Amino acid sequence: MRDHLTTLEARPSRRDLLAGAAALSATAAYSAALAQGVGDLAALPHTAGGYLFFTDAEATAVEAMVDRLIPAGGVGPGAIEAGVPTFLDRALRAGYGLGEGQYLEGPFQAGTPEQGYQLPLEPHQLYRVALADIADWAQAVHGAPFAELPPATQDDALRLMQSGDMALANLPAALFFGTFWFDVRTAYFSDPIHGGNRDMAAWRMVGFPGAYTDLRPYLSADTAIEIEPVSLAQVLNLEER
Repeated sequence: MRDHLTTLEARPSRRDLLAGAAALSATAAYSAALAQGVGDLAALPHTAGGYLFFTDAEATAVEAMVDRLIPAGGVGPGAIEAGVPTFLDRALRAGYGLGEGQYLEGPFQAGTPEQGYQLPLEPHQLYRVALADIADWAQAVHGAPFAELPPATQDDALRLMQSGDMALANLPAALFFGTFWFDVRTAYFSDPIHGGNRDMAAWRMVGFPGAYTDLRPYLSADTAIEIEPVSLAQVLNLEER
């Protein structure tokens, strides 16, 4: 999906979009009854090479989705090249995916976007339910998995998801899209130690220096800082600079 899908008419550059776009948020009323059935979905088998959380079908769909959101061939790396799916997979198996630090005790009521997340699902549960719903939607509407749809059809589907006009069986499409798009950008600009931003290519794209502990030697009021970025693994001497 070239650069962005906020509107068909206005498409800012990838650099401007990814560096400065505000996180999308969406909230909706949701029944706690859904959370009771998530345990069955969490037990789905997977054999995807290198993935710890995503099943084969989920991984294929996620790869297709992120490839349309941040495609290859632009100013910076595409999402696949940057390792975005790997970051998401690891995060969903770690504290983020398990909802650590997230209040999930209810009550669960319709809220405003400013009130934040209003569902009883931990992030890994949200992803599992949403990806299953998206698979069902693609099969019902287009007769094929999301990843097998033509690129233009995938773009249209993502726009429907973003606007909330995609009718998913178990949760609001816009809520998942907002979470997913925020997570994708987090992955794209993360420290490579977490699996995304492979080779610090996204940092180089925007001129971010990375994990330097002291930038004072490089500071000047008159010139931009132009130095090779440093990853957390390099600071911790886990990799050579």
